[in-house]
Amino acid sequence: MKKIAGILMVLVACSFSWQVNAQLSVGFYVDTNVVCYGVPVVFTDTSSSDTSFYSYNWTFGDGSSDTARNPVHVYDTTGYFTVKLQVRDDKNRVEQMVRFNLISVRDTPVADFIILDTLYADSYSVFVKCIPPDSLEHTIYWNFGDGETTVSESMHHTYSTEGEYDITMIVDAGKQCRDTITKSVKIEDAFEAPDVFTPNDDGTNDLFFINTNGYTVYRLSILNNWGQLIYAHEGKKVYWDGYNIAGERAQPGVYFYIVEPVDDSSSNQDHGYVHLYR
Repeated sequence: MKKIAGILMVLVACSFSWQVNAQLSVGFYVDTNVVCYGVPVVFTDTSSSDTSFYSYNWTFGDGSSDTARNPVHVYDTTGYFTVKLQVRDDKNRVEQMVRFNLISVRDTPVADFIILDTLYADSYSVFVKCIPPDSLEHTIYWNFGDGETTVSESMHHTYSTEGEYDITMIVDAGKQCRDTITKSVKIEDAFEAPDVFTPNDDGTNDLFFINTNGYTVYRLSILNNWGQLIYAHEGKKVYWDGYNIAGERAQPGVYFYIVEPVDDSSSNQDHGYVHLYR
């Protein structure tokens, strides 16, 4: 028998298998990390595992704790707080995450304002001055009770009719840190006029100034002892500077004045005497 030389090829296949141990990882986030005390903070767990979780243990840095998966916590003091989450799965594996000074809790701003008595203020006008709530950034909103609103620190507002109005101030420092206060003001259509003025151009008491409501246009008429018109002025603010129509200085003495609306006959009218001294 004849032998034939050749090559025998043998294919050997090998198979391998391995097992990867899944890891337990811990994570969480908060809906805000700057908040006023008394405002709730929501903590959300993002931990993962290849098996079921057995327990959660939160500590909030203020001496309190919680075992819920996604707790809601309210801080009642100001400061910075470190939060720790420890989780355990049903394989008894334990992991934790600590986030230092995660939560900043600050004071709630206090809204307050005063209504100023201002010289020469119109009877329909109010001057409001806010008392600064704190050094933190904030926005101040005003509602004057007549449909008018604005954003400002201190300001002045003129009403169109007399009545009683509620002025509301809102201080908003963000992160749900806000406070509100409301005060009432009575607006009356009234005149205020001095009895004496001294137009000496010395910067003191140089004008006979009539406090009107600041909304209606009035006419101020000045008459001498013989009933002659020596001066007239129209405007929402009316005054006499001690000069006559010809631009000459009026003589010292007693003058009769009349204040009346130009177009609105329903508005108040006023008259009286004023002493001019030089």
